[in-house]
Amino acid sequence: MGCVERLGTSVTRLHVDDRVGVGRTHLSSGGPDEYLSVEFRATGRNANGGYAEYMVAPRDYAYPIPDVLSDAEAAPLPCPGAIGYRTLRLSRIADG
Repeated sequence: MGCVERLGTSVTRLHVDDRVGVGRTHLSSGGPDEYLSVEFRATGRNANGGYAEYMVAPRDYAYPIPDVLSDAEAAPLPCPGAIGYRTLRLSRIADG
C-alpha cells in the first residue's frame, strides 16, 4: 500500500496522491493466463517492491484503494490468490 508520488506521461486513470496497492504481478502479458506467461515478472522477486520505501509499478498493475478501507483491510486485496493460482497451474495437477 502506498501513495502515488509521480506518474508516467501515459498514465490517465491514476493521480498524484492516490492510494494504491501493487500485487505480486509487477508486469505480465495481460492475457487470461498472465500468471503463466513468460513475460510474468513478480514484485519483490524480479522488480523492487513489497517492503521497499519507493517502487515503480506499471500503470496496469497499480490498483486504486478506496478510502473506506484501512491499510490493514486493503493489504490482501491486490494479490487475491495469484501465488496459489500460479503454483497450481504450473504444477499441472489434474482434477480428481
